Amino acid sequence: TRKINYIRGDLFSFPLNNCIIPHITNDKNLWGSGFVVPLGNKYPAAKEAYLAGSPKLGTAQIVEVDEANQVYVANMTAQRGLMSANNPHPLDYFSLNLCMERVREFIEEHKWSVHAPKFGSERAGGDWMIIEKHIE
Repeated sequence: TRKINYIRGDLFSFPLNNCIIPHITNDKNLWGSGFVVPLGNKYPAAKEAYLAGSPKLGTAQIVEVDEANQVYVANMTAQRGLMSANNPHPLDYFSLNLCMERVREFIEEHKWSVHAPKFGSERAGGDWMIIEKHIE
């Protein structure tokens, strides 16, 4: 089994090749805060693909964003709505598991690495300790 290797810093400052970058998206088709801002700036194809679709909870949209370096982004729709006082924890763990299963299949098929923020634990209001267990 692989172990999670934590590295501090800007994900985009590291050389990325033969990898997938999973992150959380919401089911409202809104892209505009948190990790998606620098992600969309670096890889506009990920943002364009998400905004062109109709995101459904539990789906992972895998988008090629850098053909030369074989970099893909997984837009994982696992957030129900937006975080607010009435919705402090919009992360849907069941949907996240479905999305992560799709990403796992992609990783096994390509034998590539995963580079990701602590997805689901900030704007989606999830508990990283729980998410980490799901990853493991």
